[in-house]
Formats: sequence, C-alpha cells, structure tokens
Amino acid sequence: MTTPVTTTNIITITSAEVTRINNVIVAYDAQTVTLAKAQTDLATAQTNLTKAQADLTAANAKIAAQAVTIAQLQAQLGGATGPTGPTGSTGSTGPTGSTGSTGSTGSTGPTGSTGSTGATGSTGATGTVKSSIYVQDGKLYTKRGAPVVVRGIEAMYGPTSNSNPAGFVNVNKTLKANAVGPLVQAAQWNVANVKKLLDETRKANILCGLNVDHVNNGRAALLAADMVALVNQYDHVYLQCEVEQGSGGTDAQWEADAIAFTKEFRNAGYKKQPIKIGSPLGGRQLKTPLARGKNVLAADPEKNLLFTWQAYWGIKTSGWTYQTDNGFSYGRPGLVEACKAVKDSGLCFIVGLDYADDIGDTGMDTLMVELQKHGVSWQYWALFVGDAYGNGMLSDSTNVNTLTTAGRLVNENLKLTSLPIDLGAL
Repeated sequence: MTTPVTTTNIITITSAEVTRINNVIVAYDAQTVTLAKAQTDLATAQTNLTKAQADLTAANAKIAAQAVTIAQLQAQLGGATGPTGPTGSTGSTGPTGSTGSTGSTGSTGPTGSTGSTGATGSTGATGTVKSSIYVQDGKLYTKRGAPVVVRGIEAMYGPTSNSNPAGFVNVNKTLKANAVGPLVQAAQWNVANVKKLLDETRKANILCGLNVDHVNNGRAALLAADMVALVNQYDHVYLQCEVEQGSGGTDAQWEADAIAFTKEFRNAGYKKQPIKIGSPLGGRQLKTPLARGKNVLAADPEKNLLFTWQAYWGIKTSGWTYQTDNGFSYGRPGLVEACKAVKDSGLCFIVGLDYADDIGDTGMDTLMVELQKHGVSWQYWALFVGDAYGNGMLSDSTNVNTLTTAGRLVNENLKLTSLPIDLGAL
C-alpha cells in the first residue's frame, strides 16, 4: 500500500547544510587528486626500483667476471700462495759471492800536523779602479766604473754669499743636483778657496765642473802649477774653460784649436780629469763638434773629453733659426732631432740648458724629456742670476724656498731624473 504524500514528508535543507555538503564534495575532489598523484609517484618509484635491480644485476655480473680474471692470473702465476711450511735443514756452504758495494764513510780521524808552506802564487790582474771620473764610449763614469748622468746646476761662485762652500753645496744638493758648475769669480780664485769648494763637493758626493771663465786669464789661472797640484788630489772634477767660444772660423780650425787646447792641459799635468771642449757661437753651434769631435777625442792621449752644446736655440718655426743653421728641422722637432744626434755621436756631451734667452722660450721642457730619454747629461744656468729672462732658480741664492717659475720646473725635473752618485773613498 502506498503511503500518501503529505507535507509532513518533505525534508527541509537549510543553507548551512548546503554549505557543509559542498565542503564535503570539495574535500572529496582534493583527495581524488592526491590519490592520483600518489599513484603516479608509486609508478615512478617502481620504475626506478626496476632500473636499480637491473644495475645491481649488471654490477654482480662485473664482479663475477673480475673474480674469474683474478683466478686466471693466479693460475698463470702458479696459484695463490699457500701457508708457510716448516724450516728446512741448513744446506752446505755455497761459493763466495761477488764483492759487495762500498760501505758508508767512517768518522773523521784526528787532524794531522801542518804541512810546509807552498810556493807563492803569481800576481793577480790589476783591478779596474781609475784615479778619477772618466769618459768611455761616450759615457761618463766614476773611477770605480759606475755610470753617471750629470744633472747639474751652474752658478756664480762669489764674491759674497755664494762663496760659502758648505752653504753653496747644501743648496744645490737640496735641489737634487748631482753636479755643480761653479763659475768662480776672480776674488775667490786662489788655492785655499778652491780647496774648500772641492772638499765640500767631494764630501757631498757631487761632481764639480770647475769653471774659470770669469777669472782673469782663466786658462792661465787653471794651468798654474799650484792649481794643477790641488785639483789632482781629487777624483770628482771636470774642467770647464772657454766653453762658449766666439763666432767665425772653420770646422778644421776649431778641430786644430781644440787639439792644441787639450794638449796644453795634459802637458800642464791634468792627466786624469775630463776636459770640457767648448763650441763656437757661444757654445750653440752643435754641428761643429758633431762633425769634428771624434778627431779631437782621438788626439787626446787620455781619451777623456767632454763636449759642449749650449741648447739656447728657441722654438721658432720660420726664418733663421739655430735648428736649421745646424741642419735640423724648425722648432721643437729640430730640438728632438738634435738630442738624438748628440746621443748617436758617440761623444760625451754635457748640454747647457736655460729657461729663456735672447731667442725667447728655449724649449727647455722638450729638451729635458729628450735628453733623459737618451741618457745625455745636462747642466742648468743658473742657480741665481739677475738676468732679464728669469733664468735664476732662486730669488734668494741661499734659500731653497724661494724657487722661481724656472726654478720650480728645473727642481721638479731634478727630483725625477737626478740620480745620486757614490764616489766611494777618495
């Protein structure tokens, strides 16, 4: 019998129950996804296990094969070594064996008595130490053979403040010069004063280019017997006399005069000092020593000469110039070429530099760079001078803190390029 439907049989579902049912459905769906992933991971693990089992089987096969190989080697060698057997009885003595190797050295025995004195050996070769600075192959050296590149400062010496030898040397050394060229004034020219100057420069390890061009009859004064005897006591002096010659004359005449000049100094007793040979046109005519200097050097029995180029040429690029008159290009390129020609000459030059002259800017900055590149010596004019060109390095000759524009330029270059000299014992 069918139960009639009435309103009391209808189930009423609230919204909260609907939400709960939906949450159950979502959770079921999530579990279904998780189960599917787990099944996939299980399949992957089974695959990996199968591969591992295969790898293990292959490894076992390799081990078995290696065991076979070892067994084969043992068979070839007579089988594996068995246990040690009992010691057998001693056999009869065999024949004598060959001599064994030498044993180690025994301890040292007691010292024997002293033997008789041997014969005197032959005399050794003479050393290379000379008696003074010297020129060789176009370079200047100390008497012990150490090369010297002069970075010097020229200066008036006397008649007043600059005649203090210790102060004079100290100022130049503080400015980093490794050589000085004192232009000795007439009132200071005597053996006692020059001795003080040479003593101080020698003590300071500074070369001294003794210059007599401001002394009356300078050549005769330098050739005087008492001065020759004094200077010969020192090993750090080069002689400067008549370095800025007049104009006129031929190259052949210059050569003859320079040879006679050198001979006069050697005959007077200056056997060991380098002598600086002057050049025409106030020392600016470079082409003459370049052309004839080797002949003059060859005629010197000591082969110990220095040559002069006062590089006060300027930087003009047109008209008459010292560069073009001496066979070089205009302006700074000509200065570069001239510096290289000096280096290539095979002669030892001490180049004269100044900041400005009657030709204006001398191009000293270019000259300093090029001379340094070629290892050529130079000396700057001057420490203190009241000329109109501003060449003095100091405005106060006794105070190194009074550098002028030119002085700062020269001093900075000296700091970079001037190497100290070790003259050793006198």
